[in-house]
Amino acid sequence: DLRTVNHVTFPTFREAAQALGLLVSDHHYVNTMKEASQWMTGSSLRFMFCMILLHSTPSDPLHIFEAFRLDLSDDLLHMLQSTY
Repeated sequence: DLRTVNHVTFPTFREAAQALGLLVSDHHYVNTMKEASQWMTGSSLRFMFCMILLHSTPSDPLHIFEAFRLDLSDDLLHMLQSTY
């Protein structure tokens, strides 16, 4: 089975490819987002995340999003309250 790597069967082909080291590591993107989240507003961070998605090829964009979802949305409550 193509989903089996070193006698471990992964639920998806993507996870198997990741275990084989065939996909690009997202470590660089995570570090970039971590550093930027220290000084960027949510709006700027969302823009940067979109640029990463448009111009790069993260192997697991959902993982990056979930790791930084609070930072990405830190200004939304204020924006909604001031708009409505």
